[in-house]
Amino acid sequence: YIESTQKVDLAHIESIQPYKIEQYMIIDSASRRNLEITETMREGKKKGSLLWVLDKTSTAMGGRLLRRWLEQPLLDADEIRMRLDAVEE
Repeated sequence: YIESTQKVDLAHIESIQPYKIEQYMIIDSASRRNLEITETMREGKKKGSLLWVLDKTSTAMGGRLLRRWLEQPLLDADEIRMRLDAVEE
């Protein structure tokens, strides 16, 4: 499917991991809005949100990854430590 839709060489993809919803904290839309994780309540913009404060990424892919990490927090302490180690590097 990816080869036919993306029309690019996929040699850079080393593995595919299934998405397991039980690994992530579920944040309802009201809580997400009140916490202003990706956009502010008042203006609905990124500026002023948690994502805006933390986003020092250099690439669009890094920005998307950070956004996903904020929107889907992990539950497993070991996985959280691995993320922290990755960010420190």
